[in-house]
Amino acid sequence: TGNVHGDGNVGGLVGRDYNGATSNSYATGNVIGTGNGVGGLFGVLNGTVENSYAEGNVTGEYNVGGFAGVNGGSETTIKRSYATGEVSGNEYNIGGLVGKNTGFISDSYALGSVEGGDSTGGLVGHNRYQESMEGDFWGIIENSYATGNVSGCDDTGGLAGKDDEDTEVIASYWDINLSGTNISSAGEGRTTQQMQAGTPNAILDDEGNEDSQGNLIYADWEEAIWDFRTTIEYPVLQGE
Repeated sequence: TGNVHGDGNVGGLVGRDYNGATSNSYATGNVIGTGNGVGGLFGVLNGTVENSYAEGNVTGEYNVGGFAGVNGGSETTIKRSYATGEVSGNEYNIGGLVGKNTGFISDSYALGSVEGGDSTGGLVGHNRYQESMEGDFWGIIENSYATGNVSGCDDTGGLAGKDDEDTEVIASYWDINLSGTNISSAGEGRTTQQMQAGTPNAILDDEGNEDSQGNLIYADWEEAIWDFRTTIEYPVLQGE
């Protein structure tokens, strides 16, 4: 629960994770780093994490995220997790949940405002395809959302600031009203009213009627994972 200060690889719970497994964990302190890889729960994640969250504000230079500064590697996974703190970075790859993603993100969300330079996004700063000696990695995002205000320089978006070719973004959304932008390199923008639909499979039009254009939201999201609550609330994970 304490505040954390450091240089690079700085996290509210773990600075750097090498092929570890984390579940049912949280951090609530503010995290400040002066280098690469700064996050609310993990500075750099190279393992798996599920059912976890970070609530503190996060400040760093580059590869900065509300949950993890870097989510990197073919086996790296974030599932059923979220971040609520404000995120700011002086340079690039700044995201409400993850700064740079070459791993897998599913059933997760970010609520905090995000401010950075290039490649700044409400959920992910840079959803990246990366070639390395260990193999090729690419970012995958599914069934996730972001609501925070986003401000940055080049490649700034409501869900993802920058999204490379060969990555995948599936059934993931950002709030175009609260984010202050209807632009994103990936994902689908929805109004606050649409994102607070209160049920999967249907969104409401400006008159409060079910959308007749077939613009579905949360269509493939599992109700065993998500609690869709009421029409004045965003969905949350079951058990929150």
